[in-house]
Amino acid sequence: MSTMRSSSLRLIICIAILSLACNGGVRSGSDLSSEEIEHIRDLGILDTNEVILVIHSQSGNIRNPFLQAGNFVSDKRIASYWIDPDSSETSVIAAYHSSIDTLTTHYNNGWPAGNYIKVDLVGPNWFNVYVNNDKEHARAFYEAALAAWRKQRGI
Repeated sequence: MSTMRSSSLRLIICIAILSLACNGGVRSGSDLSSEEIEHIRDLGILDTNEVILVIHSQSGNIRNPFLQAGNFVSDKRIASYWIDPDSSETSVIAAYHSSIDTLTTHYNNGWPAGNYIKVDLVGPNWFNVYVNNDKEHARAFYEAALAAWRKQRGI
């Protein structure tokens, strides 16, 4: 019986560690450190007078997931970035609210990538912003994106 409890406890601990390692969570932009903000500015997707309203990371970097990958909504734009330090596979994409035509939320319906917002730009281009948290956090992220987009566009 003791072996079974020990194995169960190890399994729970492993799941918890993996969850933390793969999911930095949704945070307010005001919770970011100056190092994190400067890193995002260095990527070219945050101006000095721009304010991040909400940010999400699903990075595997347990020490600081926001340095490796993130999705955020600011008062000016929606952005997504993934930095792979071991290869040249880096993705940085952003759109100013004024260039966004539609925001559509997609909640996890069994798809492994989780919840995401499809950002349709004016014209034929689009990109996805992933929020791999529970539905409540994904909804809060989506509502922040929608409110910022509407405010910037005067809707």
